[in-house]
Amino acid sequence: KGINSASSGDTILVYAGTYTENIDYGGKNIVVGSLFLTTQDTSYISSTIIDGNQSGSVVTFENGEDSTAVLSGFTVQNGLGLGKGGGVFIKGTGSNTPTNNTPAIFTSPKLKNLVVKNNQIGPGSDAVYRGGGIYLEYSKSIISGCTIRDNINSSSYPVINAGGGIYIKYSVPTISSTTIENNIAFQGAGIYAEPDHYNSGTHIKPDIEFDRIKITGNQGDPGMTYVNSNGIYISTGGTVTLTNCLISNNVVMDGLYLLGETTITNCTIANNSTNGIYFNSNNTLSVNNSIIHGHEKSIYGNSPSPGTGNFNYSIIQGGSDNIDLTSLIGSFDLTFNEILDKDPRFVKVITTGDEESDYHLKDSSPAIGSGTTTGAPTTDIEGNPR
Repeated sequence: KGINSASSGDTILVYAGTYTENIDYGGKNIVVGSLFLTTQDTSYISSTIIDGNQSGSVVTFENGEDSTAVLSGFTVQNGLGLGKGGGVFIKGTGSNTPTNNTPAIFTSPKLKNLVVKNNQIGPGSDAVYRGGGIYLEYSKSIISGCTIRDNINSSSYPVINAGGGIYIKYSVPTISSTTIENNIAFQGAGIYAEPDHYNSGTHIKPDIEFDRIKITGNQGDPGMTYVNSNGIYISTGGTVTLTNCLISNNVVMDGLYLLGETTITNCTIANNSTNGIYFNSNNTLSVNNSIIHGHEKSIYGNSPSPGTGNFNYSIIQGGSDNIDLTSLIGSFDLTFNEILDKDPRFVKVITTGDEESDYHLKDSSPAIGSGTTTGAPTTDIEGNPR
């Protein structure tokens, strides 16, 4: 009722409670928030619940809403998206063909301080199951301070094809300070991203940036013994930048699957069930001030033609011998600068059971004081000064 009677520019404050409904912003650039919005009391996030009652996506934006449309301070749960977007469905419009000069219209709300959990994907019109938590298509949304977890299809539906946590298509979202955990999907169990698209006939190859995100405990398809699965899958003709990220304990073939030029800075990639990074590109992979540890293969890949690898001031298990980047027609150009093959000495590593690992470093860690400040962020993953 509040949204129906609101006009763009309005703010709707919602008291704590469980609201069983599916809401659609209907093109209105409004702010809908729990009392967290005015008090900053995080208890309102868990106590103000929008429950989709398995009756479609819980929250829908599909009419060109912009960044002044905000959803903040809720738990979004129990949705059943029709093929796409169990928790939050965000879709603009566009024709992804080089011969169509129609400009894309992006739908780009802000999602802030949400818990998006226990959502599923049911059958849709095109027999795909994508975006258990959040689905983005033609969007430049900002997602910050969110937890996206436990978005898993029941036995009533097939395993989600791609994007257990977030599915990104033809979109350039900004995702920061967000945890994506315990979701299940065949590919991109945490995040699946294919951002490249055509707009007014022009091929757009966006740059993707993830800052201070945690991808942990997600799983590939258990029925396929996790073959070809990954914690994050990114395919782009642009650049990928991961800064201050933790990718850990995902039950997948590869923690990261990358098709595109990528820079990884001050990240920890640890104890994903098989391998750390798969890089399939003739561009450059740069790893700086990072830890890659606890895998059969730290970094590997086989691209159509050779690319470049730059590895600097990092702990990489197995050192250069555990970096196997090959191509069909030649060798990668690899450079190494201050690479350590040592135990990083995390506070606590748990690889079985429900207890969580703690990837803070012990005081005795060889990583402390071994990095470089050049190109490094001024804060850590928790926002604390370095």
